[in-house]
Amino acid sequence: MNRTRAHQLLVRSLIAILAVIFILLPFHAFLTVWGSSLLGHYTVLRLWKEVLLVVAGLMAIGIVCLKPKLRQKIVTNHLWRIIALYILVTLVWAGVAYWRDSVTAKAALYGILINTRFLIMFMIVWVASSQSAWLRRYWQRLVAYPAALVVGFGLAQRWLLPYDVLRHFGYGPNTIEPYQTIDHKVSYLRVM
Repeated sequence: MNRTRAHQLLVRSLIAILAVIFILLPFHAFLTVWGSSLLGHYTVLRLWKEVLLVVAGLMAIGIVCLKPKLRQKIVTNHLWRIIALYILVTLVWAGVAYWRDSVTAKAALYGILINTRFLIMFMIVWVASSQSAWLRRYWQRLVAYPAALVVGFGLAQRWLLPYDVLRHFGYGPNTIEPYQTIDHKVSYLRVM
């Protein structure tokens, strides 16, 4: 396979993964809880987005390796340098905290994940959008349509559905509570 075909395949595959993340992420909690109520493995199911992020990151690295001009653009971009410095500081800070027995390995890794994944996602999307007019053209729809469904469900949950409707999908004390109240009063519900 030549470099151009490999590049096109990587870009198309990366766009597909990003589209899946954009579309499914607003439903992450619901899908994870419901899936775990059917299949078990709550913790494993919660990691689907991180697995896709690792795959997308590897694809983005492949795209950058195949495009010298893109690589040069990244190396000279001040925002990329700042992000790389932030990630490096986060890694060093977590490593020092672990080395000094201030945190466990699990806590250090979780902190690294929480503090860096949004920037890593930004960098991956930046690489993909620099190579794809389709993503630049349709990203608003990939974000807005799922968001509208979430808002619609929230409004239905507030005014039409029973307050504990999510209980039927596995929500509960072992996952996510099916509803929240203010001052423990069911008449003052917080929409999930």
